[in-house]
Amino acid sequence: MSELLDLPTVTVHVINANTAIRTGGSTRGPDNKVGELQPGPVEAIHQATGQDITQASGKNFWWVRVRIPQSDGTGWVSVTNLQEGPENQPVPGLPEVPTTFA
Repeated sequence: MSELLDLPTVTVHVINANTAIRTGGSTRGPDNKVGELQPGPVEAIHQATGQDITQASGKNFWWVRVRIPQSDGTGWVSVTNLQEGPENQPVPGLPEVPTTFA
């Protein structure tokens, strides 16, 4: 995991309070929530497709891996929680990787 922290990042902006940080691109699984983010900037590493999410802020199947603030960890958030996330599209300028969630 430490090699992920050495990769360049793109700043994205969380728009929803209590945005779940997950171990993969899905809300499924009892233990896949590892934290929460509040509105504001966060460093994104890359993105992949995952579970299709629909909420008031939009609909999207793209997920972004972010650095967890005040931590050496990373996790995934749905693009529906990001200002930069167009409807059912990836975040522009953020590298795309194959979907291989653990």
